[in-house]
Amino acid sequence: MYFTNNVGFYTQRVFPNFMKNLTFLFFYSLFFYILFFNKSIFAQSQDYIFPIKTKPGQAYIAGNMGEIRGQHFHLGLDIGAMTGTEVLAVADGYAMYAEVSPVSYGKLLIIYHPTLQQKSVYAHLDDFAGNIGDFIRKTQISEKKTEVKIDFPKEKPEFLVKKGQVIGYVGNTGISGGAHLHFEIREKNDIALNHAIFGFKEMPFDNLPPNIKKIAVTPLQNNARVEGEFLKHTFIPEKTGRGTYQLQNPIKVTGEIGLEVFAEDIIPNSPHTFSILKIELLLGENDNLEKYWVCDLQKIDYTKNRVMLTHIAPSQNPKDVFQKCYVSDGNILNNYPIQKNKGKIQLKDGEKMNFSLILYDEKGNKSVLKGVFLGEKLQKNAVLNKKSATNTEKPKNEEQEDLSPKILYEIHENTLKITTKNIKELPEDAFLTFKGMRQNAQKAYQINTEKENFAVYIWDLRDGLPDGIEIGEVREPLFFRKTIYPNKKTEKSENNKENFFEMDFFADENEKIYNKIRINFNQNSLFDTLYLELKPFQNGFWIGDIDVPLWNNINIQYFLANENLFNEKQLFYFGHTQAINTNIQQKGIFEINTRKMGGYYLLEDHTPPSVQLASKNPFRLNVSDKGDRGFFGSGIASYQANLNGKFVILEYEPKENKLFIRPSSKEPPLSGKLEVKIKDLAGNEAIMNYEL
Repeated sequence: MYFTNNVGFYTQRVFPNFMKNLTFLFFYSLFFYILFFNKSIFAQSQDYIFPIKTKPGQAYIAGNMGEIRGQHFHLGLDIGAMTGTEVLAVADGYAMYAEVSPVSYGKLLIIYHPTLQQKSVYAHLDDFAGNIGDFIRKTQISEKKTEVKIDFPKEKPEFLVKKGQVIGYVGNTGISGGAHLHFEIREKNDIALNHAIFGFKEMPFDNLPPNIKKIAVTPLQNNARVEGEFLKHTFIPEKTGRGTYQLQNPIKVTGEIGLEVFAEDIIPNSPHTFSILKIELLLGENDNLEKYWVCDLQKIDYTKNRVMLTHIAPSQNPKDVFQKCYVSDGNILNNYPIQKNKGKIQLKDGEKMNFSLILYDEKGNKSVLKGVFLGEKLQKNAVLNKKSATNTEKPKNEEQEDLSPKILYEIHENTLKITTKNIKELPEDAFLTFKGMRQNAQKAYQINTEKENFAVYIWDLRDGLPDGIEIGEVREPLFFRKTIYPNKKTEKSENNKENFFEMDFFADENEKIYNKIRINFNQNSLFDTLYLELKPFQNGFWIGDIDVPLWNNINIQYFLANENLFNEKQLFYFGHTQAINTNIQQKGIFEINTRKMGGYYLLEDHTPPSVQLASKNPFRLNVSDKGDRGFFGSGIASYQANLNGKFVILEYEPKENKLFIRPSSKEPPLSGKLEVKIKDLAGNEAIMNYEL
């Protein structure tokens, strides 16, 4: 009766007061839930300060999360500042780990924040501060070496840090291109986090969308084609507005293909380019597009960072870094929340498919590219008339341009692509040889241009590894040795033949002397199946393809048959430029562990490093290692200094080829007899003495 006869009173007075109290209780409960049960979210926007003092919006950023750098994703911020600028602890915690190295992160400090259950990382430091710096220095002196790795005792009072405490100073140590702080925040399991979620007010303003520069479409199976060819094609989109792009013409495709994109982000008034943190590929008919594949790089697993090599696609121009919009074999990153058919696209004959690529930067600014795929039927032995060859890929065995008839080849996934050059008569079949036996590979298609005609033949390497190709009267030898499969647990043993390869080869054909190469592929050496190529020559060998990435090391043993040729000063050189430290097991046996495919040469280095005094106060040396040939040597391996017979910390800066002793306000000036020993990778040693 009350609610029936007093509806007006209830709706005007009681109900509004009830809802007001309910709203208050809801937000009050939500506040305590965030504070106590979801503190990590609350902490992300409240508990961290910026690691360098600067005004809001004025931080100089030279790099950010997710950039593709060499062999890895960049996992943090590069904050530009003058050498010696104070670096601050971003929250309360304790020193967890420190490292001093002339390479990699240089001088590195990691702080753990137990309340937040996260780590902060500070790299390329010029020096450490306070008790932490004192402990690192004592460790160096006690271990009598400059390069150290330190796991700090947990939560010791002398290693506790407070938010805002000075923990180090900006530097340029390690692999660094200028003075800056490399800064990361990671979860305790080493998952790096996008710094944008922490809302640092010091970050510069950014309202510019990413710049989409190129896309590429590549065939993923031997029966796939792009514009009629088994070839990656690159397209430059037309910019139609702010953050909008359009492909002018449809892309004709056959079979399973993959889409790739080269794009960069920009920030107002910055000379640098930055990363794309999220990519979405949408497919559909007309305007009904659905998400087909998504890549999200706002969290990256540090322990899997090298898997980035499977996320990017090789390019002729190293400046053009294409990201695959599909998940290739061997890619185990957890950054693809949506991946229908792993992002790989396949159209039926005559089918029309619209697509959109949507790219986001760290601030959420986005760019959109629209295009169309047209499905075509596979035509065997097709003849394509073009104004010029569209092949932008340079086959590995193509050298200087000449007019002699040649056979070129390259490997794509499981497919051996064979291309003729300067061969006038183009037969229907190429012949592949297998230890004297011949099998034919049919012509896939022929291209006629204004300058020349050439043919392309396709062979599936899963059907066998040929040792040669014959087209007409032209023959090209091949050096395939074995198919090596990934993720096979092996031991370095002659009894294990699965991922183990060994061969003899002539060191001297006249005297019939054989050297030997033995290669062991460890578990997780490979991302994907490898069709192993190995071409030995007198002073070394060529292994694999430099574009094929390795995840973990392979072990190579090199046996010299003629012990008279053995010299302890011999080392492997990669591509004649970089020395690879060699373990000499016994006379005539060299062993290396490497993650690089390519050419290795066994050369000698008998020349010790060159040392010149730059100054005595502060003490600095100019050092170089040019080797026997006078332009490169094996490289600096170790360095040490003793003052009046006692160890002093001698630092090495390889970018500037300098060795120096850092002046200390806590110690007296250097005085007395200083002995410096510098050794290269071949064991050559230079010993210098100075009176200070």
